[in-house]
Amino acid sequence: MLAASADPNVILVVEDNPDDVALIQTSVNRAGHLLSPRFVTDGEQALAYLEGRDPFENRRQYPFPGLVVLDLQIPGKDGIQVLRWIRSNPRFEALQVVVWTGREDPKAADRARSAGANLFLRKPMEAGGWINFLGIIALALQRLPAG
Repeated sequence: MLAASADPNVILVVEDNPDDVALIQTSVNRAGHLLSPRFVTDGEQALAYLEGRDPFENRRQYPFPGLVVLDLQIPGKDGIQVLRWIRSNPRFEALQVVVWTGREDPKAADRARSAGANLFLRKPMEAGGWINFLGIIALALQRLPAG
C-alpha cells in the first residue's frame, strides 16, 4: 500500500548529473505538466527522503512521492541497491519505480527488472526527448493504485 500521504504529482528523481536535472526541470516547465519533481543526488539521500529523515522530515516541503525515477549510476548506494531497499520495505511495496540509465549496458534492464523496477528506460539523448520522457512518467503516475 502506498503511503496515505503520497502526493501523486510528486516524483522523486535520484540523479547526480546536474545537466540531466536541469533538462528535467526545464522540460517540466515547458510541457506544463503538473508534475513536481524533487531531486536528490545519491542513494543515501534517496533513502532519507523516502523515510522522511533529516533533512527531509518536513513532508509539506518534501512530500512523499507518487513515483521514484532512479538513475542506476549514482554515488554511494547505486540504483539497484536503492531499488532492492525500496522493495524490501513493506511500507513502499506499492511505490512505482522507474529505473533509467544513460549508459550502454545490455544487462541493465534485466538487473533492474529482477530487482523490482516497474519500468526501465534509457535517458533521452536529445533535449526534445525529455518532454516525451515526462509523458511516460505522467502515464505511470496515472496507473498508481488508489490511496
